Amino acid sequence: MLKGLLRFIRGSLGTAVTWAMAWAAGGFVLFGVIFAVNVDLSTFWTAAPFLTIGSGCSGFVAGGVFSGVLATVFRRRQLPELSVTRLAIWGAAAGLVLPAWFFAGGVYAGMHLDLGFVATVAAVMGGFGALTAGGTIGAAQANERALTGGGDIGRLERADA
Repeated sequence: MLKGLLRFIRGSLGTAVTWAMAWAAGGFVLFGVIFAVNVDLSTFWTAAPFLTIGSGCSGFVAGGVFSGVLATVFRRRQLPELSVTRLAIWGAAAGLVLPAWFFAGGVYAGMHLDLGFVATVAAVMGGFGALTAGGTIGAAQANERALTGGGDIGRLERADA
């Protein structure tokens, strides 16, 4: 029981940290492009640490949520059985958790929120979640195929087949 819990925590933290690094890099590039086109790069270099850390923290939360979904909804499945497309959809949903939380808090507090901005943030974070989930699962499946020579780990073959 304790061993399983520790394995879950290790896996969740590993996924969350991986997503945090990917989102930080993606946020740095995305905000760099946005600032280069709309503002100027000197302003970007002032804001870059905050934007990168914010993107990384968002990725950490989304990665933790995705890991929890993966551990509960798909816990009985082997890695080769997982659909990259289906998990990318779950990753997009995990990416939307934080914007939904902030949006709900803003509405509850009576703040006026620009729906265009909210939709843009949701699209970006949902897209980051989908890309990161698809990449995470795709890389894990490719790694398993490379390690096993294309065979499946833990699969039983029928003796008469």
